[in-house]
Amino acid sequence: SDGTIKLMDFGLARILSHTASSSVVGTAAYMSPEQIQGRFQDGRSDLYSVGVVLYEYLTGHLPFYGDNPATIMMMHLSETPEPPSTKAEGIPEAMDAIVMRLLEKDAPKRFPNAKALRASIEDMAFRMELANRQPEPVTAPPQPQTPSKMGHNRAPQIAHVLFMDTVGFSKETTTS
Repeated sequence: SDGTIKLMDFGLARILSHTASSSVVGTAAYMSPEQIQGRFQDGRSDLYSVGVVLYEYLTGHLPFYGDNPATIMMMHLSETPEPPSTKAEGIPEAMDAIVMRLLEKDAPKRFPNAKALRASIEDMAFRMELANRQPEPVTAPPQPQTPSKMGHNRAPQIAHVLFMDTVGFSKETTTS
């Protein structure tokens, strides 16, 4: 309700320490490249997983799939997925750009944090709303009223007064 984005643990991924070695545990389809390699992870690793979920939500397909977890992990490390719009109709280019940025292999190329992601999505939504707005009908400015539009009873009176003034017929000239 306060606008904070909260992330769930995608696939319960974490590095478990054993007595002699460590191993990577998690759901291969949602793991970031740095997580697969056992490197340093920060919020951008979670954003990669958000990108996978968003890709799946938009297209109905995971960005990478294979016969086994090792194949999927290798794809996360070395392949670039096709943009979502190639898998499903109606996805705007701006959404493609957001998803593809989330799925960058190199963490510094992703959004720096969830706040930046949110701002990008809001900007995209605003631009789409502007593009979809129907233009307001243009109306002609009001026309100045001519004697014929001022009321049919007054027009002859005004014409008569103007004529009489122009010709010089006024009370002063007729009485003297």
